[in-house]
Amino acid sequence: MSNTNKMQLARPHTMPPPLIGQQEVRKMASSIY
Repeated sequence: MSNTNKMQLARPHTMPPPLIGQQEVRKMASSIY
């Protein structure tokens, strides 16, 4: 598991790390909300 995955699992619905693209953020937001 990479560090980015750990950060995503730790706080997926808060401010995402800058390494993630906006497309990934939109996908995460879509799945969460």
